[in-house]
Amino acid sequence: MNHLYYSTKSLLLLVIISIGLSCTLLQAQVAKFGKVDEEEFKTIVYDLDTSAAAIVLFETGKTTFQYTEGKGIIYNMEVHRRIKILKKTGYDEANVLLSYYSPSANTSREKILDLKGYTYRLENGNVEKYKLEKNSIFEEKVNENMSVLNLQYLK
Repeated sequence: MNHLYYSTKSLLLLVIISIGLSCTLLQAQVAKFGKVDEEEFKTIVYDLDTSAAAIVLFETGKTTFQYTEGKGIIYNMEVHRRIKILKKTGYDEANVLLSYYSPSANTSREKILDLKGYTYRLENGNVEKYKLEKNSIFEEKVNENMSVLNLQYLK
């Protein structure tokens, strides 16, 4: 009976280590922001859904919190998403809406800083990079406490 307990405990430890290694390997496979390979342009149809107009190749995010004297808790959210547009009907999938707290009164509010976005196209066998331009960012006040940034990537 004691031997079975240790075997089960060892197996559980092995499973936990395997899950940890799998997560580490998955994180290592996520491409770096801004690194686009010509290979990513070869997919023209998504095998699991041939009618798909766009697919999310990957999405990862990280949120950190920091307390600052006088400002309170500040959080930073970083999201990295890569979308493959397969058809013209998928262009809207490249547009991103960011909602944030922005009360009319002069109180604490959320701010969106250091915003980056790029569109990549394969042109004449070369990967061309187009930066998200300021005139592609539209801000809209939804109500007295919320605003939305609409980012339109495609030209």
